[in-house]
Amino acid sequence: MARTVPGHESGASAQPGRPGLHDLHLGSTGEPKGTLCPHRSLVNLVLDQRVRFRFGPDDAIALNIPVSFDGSVYEIFMPLVSGGRLIIPKPDEHKEVAEFIELIKRRRVTSMVALHSMLVPLFSDPRIEECRSLRLLLSGGESLLPDLVRRIRQALPDMELFHVYGPTEAAVLV
Repeated sequence: MARTVPGHESGASAQPGRPGLHDLHLGSTGEPKGTLCPHRSLVNLVLDQRVRFRFGPDDAIALNIPVSFDGSVYEIFMPLVSGGRLIIPKPDEHKEVAEFIELIKRRRVTSMVALHSMLVPLFSDPRIEECRSLRLLLSGGESLLPDLVRRIRQALPDMELFHVYGPTEAAVLV
């Protein structure tokens, strides 16, 4: 993209084997650990998930995951490679259930990624049933408990629900 701006050359180029994501997390020993995911892994992830979840130009995803976490890679790049819309909530807008439900409805959000702990209050509010634009929900990072799955299915029966996971070394999710 930098090449499209006259007079700006960053000198950087995206090569398949070069690092595309440096993820810092606690390793199995509890000590901080850094993992480099190559650019090709991120490209493969986004292209695969675009097909798998049928993400296209009519879709919109709300950015819920902080950009310091690897899950945000999916949220940010999925709409960019498919012609969809990336909805960036105001600070803390996704933390207030009523505001977030209104955002989903107003911006016609079709896809979202969320932790179990975010979904519990969201699907405890009966107004979530008004969010008929939602067709895809990915949940990961925490266990997805059966009671919540039942509530999600009751509230939005036509929405697809996937419990995703992925070690950092697998480029976000598998």
